[in-house]
Amino acid sequence: MTTSMLSILNRRNEIRRRDFDHRRCRLPKSGFLKLVLLACGAWISLTTAQADELPPLPQEGVPQLAPPAEGILPAFELPPELPGEEPEPPIERPTAQFTTPSGLPDVRETIDPQTGYILEHGIENESLQRKLTELLLHRNPQVREKAAAKLSGVGNLPAAARASVSRLLLDPNPPVRHAALSALGQQQPPPKEAVSHLVTAMNDPDDDIATQAMMLLGKMGADGGAAVPGLISMISDAERGRVAMEALGEIGPAARWVVPQLLEMFQQEKELDPTLITTLGKLGASDALQHEFLKRLKKDPHDVDLLGQLSLIEPTTDGVIDALVTASNSPNEEIREAALMGLAEARPTNERIVAALGDKLKSKIQSNRLNAADALGEIEPKLPTAIPLLVAALNDKDQEVRTSVLQSLSAMPLSPESRLRIYAPLGSQRHMGLENFGWKDNAEATAKGLPALKSIIKDRKEAETVRAAAVHLAWQCEDAPHGEAKALSLELMADPTTPQSVVVQSAVGLAGVGVQSPRVTEVLLAALQRAPRGEVRLNVALSLAKVGQSAGMDDLIETITQPVVQAEAMVTADDDGEESLRHRAIWAAGQLPPAQAARAVPVLCKIVKDPDSEFFDAATTALGQIVQSSPSEASRVVPMLANMLQNATSQTRPQVLIALGKLPPTAVASLTPEIAKQLANEDPGIGSLTVSTLHAMGPSAAKSVPALLKKLHESGDGDDRSQVLQALAAIGGDAELVAPEVVRYLDDENLTDAALQVLNNLKRGTKAGVPGLRRTLGRPWGSQRRAAAMALGKIGPDAAEATADLVKLSRDDPDAEVRSAAAAAVLAIQPEKVK
Repeated sequence: MTTSMLSILNRRNEIRRRDFDHRRCRLPKSGFLKLVLLACGAWISLTTAQADELPPLPQEGVPQLAPPAEGILPAFELPPELPGEEPEPPIERPTAQFTTPSGLPDVRETIDPQTGYILEHGIENESLQRKLTELLLHRNPQVREKAAAKLSGVGNLPAAARASVSRLLLDPNPPVRHAALSALGQQQPPPKEAVSHLVTAMNDPDDDIATQAMMLLGKMGADGGAAVPGLISMISDAERGRVAMEALGEIGPAARWVVPQLLEMFQQEKELDPTLITTLGKLGASDALQHEFLKRLKKDPHDVDLLGQLSLIEPTTDGVIDALVTASNSPNEEIREAALMGLAEARPTNERIVAALGDKLKSKIQSNRLNAADALGEIEPKLPTAIPLLVAALNDKDQEVRTSVLQSLSAMPLSPESRLRIYAPLGSQRHMGLENFGWKDNAEATAKGLPALKSIIKDRKEAETVRAAAVHLAWQCEDAPHGEAKALSLELMADPTTPQSVVVQSAVGLAGVGVQSPRVTEVLLAALQRAPRGEVRLNVALSLAKVGQSAGMDDLIETITQPVVQAEAMVTADDDGEESLRHRAIWAAGQLPPAQAARAVPVLCKIVKDPDSEFFDAATTALGQIVQSSPSEASRVVPMLANMLQNATSQTRPQVLIALGKLPPTAVASLTPEIAKQLANEDPGIGSLTVSTLHAMGPSAAKSVPALLKKLHESGDGDDRSQVLQALAAIGGDAELVAPEVVRYLDDENLTDAALQVLNNLKRGTKAGVPGLRRTLGRPWGSQRRAAAMALGKIGPDAAEATADLVKLSRDDPDAEVRSAAAAAVLAIQPEKVK
């Protein structure tokens, strides 16, 4: 009986699988055959009906899955892994299907010029934006992708465009979905109409798309509330769980109902998850988190990691501050440091935290003071009450603490004038620049800054160090009209009551812009005799060299070659004593007049001979500048580098190539064959550096062209080929040699632009490039069509076969620049064709 039932069921299923479309089935004309078929049909119907009445067969091990509700993607849960078994592969998440309104399937086809023009220029005006929006429905996925990517540059899309972009989240092509997400991410705020599609995109098989969709939903705040159930189900996902949790926190109050579930996860986890803690804080569970943290701390007061994560509870609670302050008094240094850093990272900070850190600045323990100084620089928001605490700590007996204090002060919201008054008495002129005072950030313009500086400089009641620093800063203002600083400095130097340090700073500023006068020289020479060794003396020595005086060159050479004792009372956080002075002297040597710079060449060469020297880069740059301004010095520098290149090891060769690239191209042209040999080096990094060096040499490296062409063909990497093509474009070379080798890369869409650049940079064109350039005239990108037309024009009459293409382009191309280039090319090839 069972066998009979199975055979009936099998027959029924087989019949149901057949296509009995009445429009295609036809009965035979014979009456006898009709009767036979009708009888068979009746028998089949009877057996099928009997089978339908039979009880269902048990199917052991086969899960009975209910179909998912319409529009909701099914969620899958993998069984736990069994010991000794390979884990099952993850189940791919399904994605919605996309078809264009016309119902046509996606196809890959050539992009016509008009479409290419819209994709290239589509955001220039509203009319083009509308056409670009229409292309979002194009049947070619490449067009949809490029249209969406282009629209990502429009920060406020119309409603119709936002809706069309949102629908692309269901596109079957991942690149299109990526581009759509990018465009939606530029909308501020993200459009509400995208919520349903973003919720679907959370289940995208592509992890990157799914995580981006969740991040966008988080940015939508309360409007993303519809995604909360899906985000909760995603938390356990190894790849996407963290982003889902972050999105819940960003959604905020609309996701607050999930707090109990998240708290339960927190209680069950042995290792604390920072993302979970932050999310719970954002959802208003700070008090509950504090309770759980303090309960764990009570069990283990020495848990440093737990202390460090207390600051993740936002907003900061009093209980957290109490726990951190208590821990900051621990005899254990590691616990104290974790507690102080926890106070620094608590958000938002408050006066209790500032006061606690201020107390630690007075501690007898150096590590406490150091960590407190660092912490006060990291608090957010920056509270003004922290400033006097840090200023008082500037007198700390420990240099490391003072340095940390200065670094934290640099992060405080101080006006340039206030900062100047704090820093100037410290004695260091080295970091009086705009970057330390935040001059541009606070004053925004020199028009606001210079008047403030003038008031400080002319205030006779102001401290001398402050006035001198103000003069220094006035000369450093990049946008300052030097006429104002010059007039002010001359006025100060002419006034016999001006303090000496202010006079010196005025003379240094004047010398820096090339003002040569007996008075400036006199002041600088006198200052050189009085100034202690250090920053001030170096500034004076350099200033003397710039006005053509060699009196300070001994000091400059000594600074470059020997360690210099820093004689100033205090230095800023990024000041490293002798090293910063040596760097400054080396870099400055390249700016000196030829007569003075010549004395620095031997000592700079000595530094360059040691590629491991930390001053190597500064020295090679200075030598390049010296050779540029004084070509005769190349006779000393180039042979040295040639010898270094011949004897280079794998460790020193990169530095030598970099040094050669910094010298004037004409100076190292004779070394081109030796440099080109490095293209064959087995180390790809050396090959790349060699290409960069030859690129920097430009036409002077013409002898390297054959080796570069060989490198071009042998390279299997697109980026390497692009780099070589760019070098060939910079060098130029023989058209008959280069063009036939380069035209083959016109058909590689990733190298087309670089190949066109090479062909256009040759002195003339060759007929070998005509077929490839004609094909390029049909490219969708206007810039490529224009470059191809220009290259054909350079070929001249030998490109006659392209005339018809160029004439058509000159009349019909939607890009005006392409039409112009095509007309010019026709004029160069067959002038009689131009009407």
